Amino acid sequence: ADGERALSLFVDGRQDDGTLWVQQSAALSGVETLAVAAYAESESFNTLAKLAVYAGPDPGRPLTEADFDTSRPTEDHAGWKTYEYSVAHDGPGLVAVGISVVWEAELTRLLDDVRLTDV
Repeated sequence: ADGERALSLFVDGRQDDGTLWVQQSAALSGVETLAVAAYAESESFNTLAKLAVYAGPDPGRPLTEADFDTSRPTEDHAGWKTYEYSVAHDGPGLVAVGISVVWEAELTRLLDDVRLTDV
């Protein structure tokens, strides 16, 4: 978003489905928000993909699409935009960010500046 590198995610959504993400264990004690920046080449009223975000307890199993907040489209802006999500878990946990395709297309999206903000 403000440097030279970002996470590039490619998903083949030609079957009108698919979620791709990266994840990391994190201490979520005292954390209020999770922020992530997403890049869109151009704004569109068509929703091709949505951000897929999770910040909570480690479920002890692999995450599934149902675990993610996918309420925000990636095409609601042009350029970089930072999205913030409330974190309700207090303790050791898991943070995951990615994309979920909702349109039959092959998509690449860029994510960057994933950060946790304390209370």
